[in-house]
Amino acid sequence: MTVMVEALVRATRDAEGEIQDLTFGILEWPYSDLEPKQVLLVQYGLKGSDNDPMYLIALMDDDESMFEVAFRADDSIRQYAQESVSKKRVVNITRLPNLYDEIGSEADARKIRNYTAPADVYRNTADAIVALCQATAAS
Repeated sequence: MTVMVEALVRATRDAEGEIQDLTFGILEWPYSDLEPKQVLLVQYGLKGSDNDPMYLIALMDDDESMFEVAFRADDSIRQYAQESVSKKRVVNITRLPNLYDEIGSEADARKIRNYTAPADVYRNTADAIVALCQATAAS
């Protein structure tokens, strides 16, 4: 099952304005008991234009569920994804507490959770879909 979620995307820049880190803060974590296993970061949609959003697709550790985030990206974010994320092969994801999540449970259950997930960068959604299908067929 795929779920579209909202996220805050934060690019941390150095004194020269170059991106040093990219973090995705997920506002409505869709699966309370699952963690990200693999991330697909997609630079362009099907049109391949600069107006296309970027996408983060997180495959969860149950090997069935995933969520997707679409976000606006300028050239510097796309370039950071291509140059840095492609080399490091990881993405930082923060699970932000949901106001309605786990009401009535312990205070610890609502803490922010940080994940560093393995990531691959794809030029467009078609390439990401092919990679996703190949990964599904291999498992």
